[in-house]
Amino acid sequence: MQGVGSTHELVEYEKQTGKQSLWTNSLFSGMPSIMIHTRYPGNLIAYVNNFISLKLPRVADMIFLSLVGFYILLTVYGVRPVLAAAGAFAFAFSTYTIVSIEAGHYSKVTAMAFMPVVIAGVVLAYRKNIGWGCLLMAVGLALNLISNHVQVTFYTFLAVAIFVISEAIYSFKQKEVRRFFIASAGLAVAAIIAVGTHAGYLMSVAEYGAYSIRGKSELKPKDGSVVSDGLDKDYAFDWSYTPAETMTLLIPRFYGGSSNENLGKGSETYKTLTSKGVPAQSALDFTKSLPTYWGQLPFTSGPLYIGSIIIFLFVLGLLIMDGRTKYWLLGVTILSLFLTWGKNFDVFNYFLFDHVPMFNKFRAVMMAIIIAQFSMPVLALVTLERILRLNENKEDLKKKLFIALGITAGVCAIVFVIAGTFDFTSPGDVKMLESFKTMTGDAGFAQQIMDSILSDREGLMRGDALRSMMFILLSGGLIYLFITNKIKETIVVAGIALLIFVDLWALDKNYLNASNFQKKVNDSYFGMSLADESIKRDTALNYRVLNLSGNPFVENKTSYHHHSIGGNNPAKLRRYQDLIERHLSTNNEKVLNMLNAKYAIISPEQPPQLIPGALGNAWFVSEIKKVNSPDEEIDALGKFEPGLTAVVDISKFKITKDKFDTSLASISLKEMKPDYLKYVSNSSAEKLAVFSEIYYPVGWTATIDGKPADIIRANYVLRAMYIPAGTHTIEMKFDIPSYHTGNSISLICSILLLGGAFGIVVYEFRKSKKS
Repeated sequence: MQGVGSTHELVEYEKQTGKQSLWTNSLFSGMPSIMIHTRYPGNLIAYVNNFISLKLPRVADMIFLSLVGFYILLTVYGVRPVLAAAGAFAFAFSTYTIVSIEAGHYSKVTAMAFMPVVIAGVVLAYRKNIGWGCLLMAVGLALNLISNHVQVTFYTFLAVAIFVISEAIYSFKQKEVRRFFIASAGLAVAAIIAVGTHAGYLMSVAEYGAYSIRGKSELKPKDGSVVSDGLDKDYAFDWSYTPAETMTLLIPRFYGGSSNENLGKGSETYKTLTSKGVPAQSALDFTKSLPTYWGQLPFTSGPLYIGSIIIFLFVLGLLIMDGRTKYWLLGVTILSLFLTWGKNFDVFNYFLFDHVPMFNKFRAVMMAIIIAQFSMPVLALVTLERILRLNENKEDLKKKLFIALGITAGVCAIVFVIAGTFDFTSPGDVKMLESFKTMTGDAGFAQQIMDSILSDREGLMRGDALRSMMFILLSGGLIYLFITNKIKETIVVAGIALLIFVDLWALDKNYLNASNFQKKVNDSYFGMSLADESIKRDTALNYRVLNLSGNPFVENKTSYHHHSIGGNNPAKLRRYQDLIERHLSTNNEKVLNMLNAKYAIISPEQPPQLIPGALGNAWFVSEIKKVNSPDEEIDALGKFEPGLTAVVDISKFKITKDKFDTSLASISLKEMKPDYLKYVSNSSAEKLAVFSEIYYPVGWTATIDGKPADIIRANYVLRAMYIPAGTHTIEMKFDIPSYHTGNSISLICSILLLGGAFGIVVYEFRKSKKS
């Protein structure tokens, strides 16, 4: 829904004109659309992506691509189709995928779907067929990049790097160095071409990144620390799993599940409420969204659960599989967990943050669990395939089977027994207890509700420990019966596939179900409120709206209908973020005035408030206040009159005149499009005009009566221009040269990739025909 709100202006403009804009005014007072909604027609692989999606609904499409991608990986490993399908289900329906879909992180899930395809291509190139492997990797990587989720691509490269190191060691030991280098060279060329297909996006993002919150701040930290080039460390590691929470991979609700768990009538909380006279329906409604999660995350939509059967088979694989198969998968799994722990393993992760390229550009480090999400099912299903081929000594296999059962089922049994020793309290419980006291007016009753929630947390831990142990014992029992010739291979395959399905499906439906899908939700969610309708009656060309009915900087609903002061985007402009932190968060009226914030929404169903002093689209100032650094520039906004004074950093911009007579002068906006502005000015002498538009040094060009003119930055984030005496037409246009250069590169690389694919297919066909 956030994406729909932020892209609405751009989508509607394209519908009306057939053109796309690279700038949007709908959020954060204006920003490039690179990270919001931009097409790259030179990337022909996008058409391949559209074709393989089969025009399925978005969620179904993501699940389908995840299933196909992982199925391909397992078939490269030689796993039979039925087991490959079971493994694909384990990957696609891991709870991290499900809660990511529930949260609307569609680009992440789509990028994850192509992660196994990339790895399948690399494995195929090194171990079987170089040509087909390079082709598969290139196509998978190109499709992964189209999803526009660089963090997932980064984790994919980490996994590939560990695999390549593993293969290098093996090749040197086996004296197959020549083949290793040929495969490596082929994959390198294929990767370059695949990345080149996405050059339009990557070049634009690389350019924009320096000016976004991913780039280096120009302000000196107030605590005197060193300015980093990237995200703030605390912000980057805010979503870090604790080592103890890793238990959720085996026991899903070890830490309570989610921040809004649906427990229903069987919960202790429901029983407590009804015993105190609360109506049954009210008690049931209350227990539909219980905060049972008690870990350190700010909140969570669900646990990171890979599947108890997968964990069991993974452990068994570590005992029976050969080193070439298991060690790289173990290595990437350990790396995945280390990264997921984030600030809770600071010695490791802070070092990477400070020294490894790109690492400080990402947040929500628990996303690294996606590496384990593919590595553990791979080893699990490859292990099961090997068992079914009975390549092991039966007695030795039985011994290792019991060890794996003892480790995994044993851990579950121990958790079941000692669950009562945990305190089950979370950092937010104190605040929650206070809210219960306010709600009930009875401190004793409030404490009983709180105690019931703690009991429910314990019940979830015990119940899921028993549940996981049951699935492990059932799957282990099937394998044992097969080894001892009591049942046939088909029963083992069907039985374990069914158990994997039941295990994950039964849990997933708690976090994604029919209630998450509502017909025409956009129409109802984005329907105009009374406040919206009132604001829309204002026919002025441009003004901005501040929505104070909630946090204005975490929502894009306002952006759907208006040009918003706020918004929600993880890559907003760095200077605008500085403005939020230093001035907008405290409702600095002078700053709101210079941004042309004309209306404030206090409640959606009440008329909006008119913000006094909004300066309009452009105005002439009387003087320039000269400053010498970004810190002085932003600090000056705390005590100035924006209608009279413009603050300019003279270390960055040349000032020819700093005092002006603003009498007998006017400037007004005459035409506006997302990427185009036209003003008419009239003045008796040269003056400085300040525009309530966000300054961005790349792409915005200005002309006065058709002749190029310079744009300077004023008031930390706004545009300003010297306008000569007389009547003039001022035009501003936005276009990014790197976008067009990147598109050309994308087209060339797309042709190379598709042509190379055709050539490899023809070559392999002719080769097979000859043989």
